Amino acid sequence: MKKILIINDEEIRLNKHSSNEIYYNWNGDDKLSSSLSNYIKKNKNYLKQDYLDFVENIKTSQKNKLLSEVLNFKIYNRYNIFEISNIYEKNIFKSNKIIDCIKLLAIRKIIKEKKISEIHYYGKEIDIFNSLKIICDNCNLIFVSFNQIKLKKKYFLKTFYIIKSIIFYLIYIIKRFNILILKSNLLKFQKNNIFLFSYYVHLKSNKISNLWGNLTETLIKNKYKINWLHDFSPSNQVPNSKIFLKNINSLNNNNNNHIPLDSYLNFNSIIKIFMNFFKIVFKYLFIDIKNIFYYKKKKINFNYFLNDNLIKSVFGPDLIKNLIYIEIFENLFSKSSKIKIGLYLLENQAWESIMIKAWKYYKHGTIIGSINSTVRDWDLRYFKPNNYKKNNSYYPDFIAVNGELNKKLISKNKFINSKKIIPVEAVRYNYLQNIVTRKKIYRSVIIFGDISIKINYEILNDLEKSLKQIKKKIYFLF
Repeated sequence: MKKILIINDEEIRLNKHSSNEIYYNWNGDDKLSSSLSNYIKKNKNYLKQDYLDFVENIKTSQKNKLLSEVLNFKIYNRYNIFEISNIYEKNIFKSNKIIDCIKLLAIRKIIKEKKISEIHYYGKEIDIFNSLKIICDNCNLIFVSFNQIKLKKKYFLKTFYIIKSIIFYLIYIIKRFNILILKSNLLKFQKNNIFLFSYYVHLKSNKISNLWGNLTETLIKNKYKINWLHDFSPSNQVPNSKIFLKNINSLNNNNNNHIPLDSYLNFNSIIKIFMNFFKIVFKYLFIDIKNIFYYKKKKINFNYFLNDNLIKSVFGPDLIKNLIYIEIFENLFSKSSKIKIGLYLLENQAWESIMIKAWKYYKHGTIIGSINSTVRDWDLRYFKPNNYKKNNSYYPDFIAVNGELNKKLISKNKFINSKKIIPVEAVRYNYLQNIVTRKKIYRSVIIFGDISIKINYEILNDLEKSLKQIKKKIYFLF
């Protein structure tokens, strides 16, 4: 008897009597066990490890000559292009197609568990269609699609990102020219000096970032001096580099030295970035990279979901950003005197790997990564597979966490020594203690938003739909 798995993009249940129907994009009904999202929640640990294994396997596989040719390009003989790519970063906020990869792994698991022999697809998404068809071809399953699929051909995608990168770089130079022409401040560190890397965002009334709360005041009271290195990104508070420079210059005093990150780029670095960019482009321009994403163990090809992300990393503005960071940290750490202690916000982004690599190569002191927000269970940036062999050159010496939940989640990484995870106070939120308690408001709801504007809008849209079903008056604080 053949077992058919029905995969549907829509919210309409096609067969009320079928236990083998799942909704790809909808949460469905818990009672029917038909939601792919619900299945993923129940099997999250297995599926998470499966995807982490896949990404690590891309990096370590040496059987395919094409893989080694694509992945082993290094800058300064130590910065691996793949290890600072979007694929290896595993950031679901930058690369939302990772979620589709997890769904494919879930479908593959369902096929094996239920001994499926045939898949019927009722959706209209070409990438899902192609990915399911490959699974069926590799597993000798029958594949049937019941909707007309519109083919999407992506012509000149690499060329598009190359042009976009060049424009991005030129705009970067123009908008930050007044920072780039500054003479870089060669840092001379004494025993009581601390290096603190910070984004220049979430400013307090005194123009200092609130990301570190009152930590700096505490350090100064204990007779430490701080060298701030600020990464500037335009925001509503600081719309341009002119205001940024004015702000940080006003903050300099005997205990605080505020330095713009971009001031460590010089004319030679600007030329090097262009040269390295075109070296990488010409190396990869005519290479077909689609087979990189074939997961042999599961007979799945993630190419239709991850190919664009790799192209962005190899040809797009993300490559330019990484090349900029490489030059900045090379110039900074190769010329500064030995730094005893360094602090930064740990989010496992590509620039952090670059910074730590340069820091350790030039033999500076202890570097501490601080996680100052809640680690979400599906934020894969913070996790590695259980069989991961630690590469010390990309990790801080200590990880500072606030809260038992964060400590528990980070400790799941078996390669991290638990003694290197340090519980600390969440000083960023100390200001909340000064908020005057208001009169108790009944039927009130606090909504904690996300850093992503898009996600915040989605929350508000869902809330608006829900309120149509509620007649009572409710007070919301967002």
